[in-house]
Amino acid sequence: MRCFEIVTDEDTITNASFPAGARPGATGLGHLVLASPKLDELRELYESVLEFRLTDYRAPGLYFLRCNATHHSIALAHAETPSIHHLEIEHGSIDDVGRAHDRARANGVPISISLGRHMNDKAISFYVRNPSGFHLEIGCGGIEVTDGWVPHDFGVSDVWGHHHAEANPFASPAS
Repeated sequence: MRCFEIVTDEDTITNASFPAGARPGATGLGHLVLASPKLDELRELYESVLEFRLTDYRAPGLYFLRCNATHHSIALAHAETPSIHHLEIEHGSIDDVGRAHDRARANGVPISISLGRHMNDKAISFYVRNPSGFHLEIGCGGIEVTDGWVPHDFGVSDVWGHHHAEANPFASPAS
């Protein structure tokens, strides 16, 4: 099994908005969502060459893949233009996500997708649009899966929340 990992030394992370002795709750890269008009080729690369496994999907054209026990490390979507839809930073608790949400609002950072819980991985998160134009998702609580997991179409994208400030490019009639 091939996989990639981004690691940071937590001792080097500082943030003036945290009280003395407290640490930011980011635990690492959660996942990345890539969009492409060449979705079949992208799936072939990740599933056949890099040996990621399909966790689940949502018709039409949205696939969630994993390289470890995390529900998904990458998601692949069909789009007319190649792009990064979002990058998720995994936090250790809902309180960490809540504090990040408060900091974003206090600093005038527009929330591009409101706080909510995803249907497929059960993560709680919110999104901001970063200066490069794609979303940054701040989340926690995503489930882990085993090798016995059976991929399935999970239907709707969210249990609650995740209201989009702009049109959702991956919306389906069931959403």
